Amino acid sequence: MRSSLWLLVVVLACGKSSDKPGQAPPASGDKPAASGDKPAAAGAVIDACTLVSKEDVVAALGRADFSAGKSKDGGMNCRFASSRGSVTVYSQAAPRSQWDELKATLVRENKTIADLPGIGDAAYYWEQRLYVYRRDREVTIHISPHGMSPTAEDNEKDKASALALAKIVVGKLP
Repeated sequence: MRSSLWLLVVVLACGKSSDKPGQAPPASGDKPAASGDKPAAAGAVIDACTLVSKEDVVAALGRADFSAGKSKDGGMNCRFASSRGSVTVYSQAAPRSQWDELKATLVRENKTIADLPGIGDAAYYWEQRLYVYRRDREVTIHISPHGMSPTAEDNEKDKASALALAKIVVGKLP
């Protein structure tokens, strides 16, 4: 059951390709986050590394051991690595129905989610992931566990950190 849920998360997170026939897909290799980049208009591809900085991650988690963000998948995600876990920010244009479907699936599978009013158009938290929807964009902030079995205290700390990062990200969305 858990593997089918993860497959759904991946499928919904990837969405539909916007590549036009005859055009090359965007590069998917790693590249360092560009400093000073400004987010694009709603619906356009926004490099997730322009939405949050290493300094933001360090401040939110209270640890200085993160690497600079690495952009992947044509800018859809940005990963800040650490030997004690990582932070990944995903951003993509998507219809609200796609975002709502993931939440409905989690509820149907009796997952414990926490709605977080006041962030974007809608937001909720589930297992080290904070999902935000704003206008035509979905953003996920994933804080990887500190160990194989995170405690309830770890989860609450991660939730607070993800919430701090979400406020920064939403402030930079078009």
